[in-house]
Amino acid sequence: MAEGEGTGEGTGQGTGAGTGQPAWLAQLPTDLKGNEIFTKYQTIGDLGKSHIEVLGKIKELDGVTAKVGELEGKLSNSIPKLPQKPTKEQTEAFYAALGRPAKAEEYEFPKGENVVHDEKMVKWAKDLFFNVGLSKGQAALISQNWDAFVQGMVQAEEEAFNQEIEAKNKAFRSLFKSDEEHNAALEGVSRYWKKVVATFTQDEEDLDISKYILKQGIGKDPTFLRFLILQAKLAGEDLSPQSSKTGAGGAVKAAMVYDRTPQHQK
Repeated sequence: MAEGEGTGEGTGQGTGAGTGQPAWLAQLPTDLKGNEIFTKYQTIGDLGKSHIEVLGKIKELDGVTAKVGELEGKLSNSIPKLPQKPTKEQTEAFYAALGRPAKAEEYEFPKGENVVHDEKMVKWAKDLFFNVGLSKGQAALISQNWDAFVQGMVQAEEEAFNQEIEAKNKAFRSLFKSDEEHNAALEGVSRYWKKVVATFTQDEEDLDISKYILKQGIGKDPTFLRFLILQAKLAGEDLSPQSSKTGAGGAVKAAMVYDRTPQHQK
């Protein structure tokens, strides 16, 4: 071949000696050949490796972006932390995030069976719960537990009272040698009590002393009955068994029990 001629064939790669650029850039469009993004790569292989690394970083960024989005969603629903000296607006926002109702009146206190709520106490509790920022669920739970606690106390007091009365009844009954003597003493108390009531209500007809005594819970108290027995004796009532009008077996007849006499708990 003559000088200055050639085949026009080649691999498209070379060192680029004499031009200052890698030979592979000749394969790029004219507007990209001088772009510094490509000129820093000596071979197409270097460009490919860099591309793979970039794709890997993009995937990592996608994962980070997804996590950031997830965290943003959680933060948007999170309860704000109050500063050391919060403003009223910050405090209100904090309590609202906790689930506090807009007004104290919106609290609901469910009542169990046989439970009666004192209205003044309910108002006091609602105002207190609102001021400390309780949610409606928390307030209802406290109310339910309080009702159960009070009912337990009432039941325990009733059981203790009944046990005390039972013990007093046994002690009272032990004062008498027989049922006949016991019944005779109660009959004497009945007669004495009728006289007391008649005297007491003579000038005050609207005052029923028997109902008052029973209402106070002492009409069946053995200690009170012992006191009446003593008063009946001092008043001259005959408490001996022979003087009592008893039926068969020494029992007091129904007609002998006055309708206004405190009934003894047996």
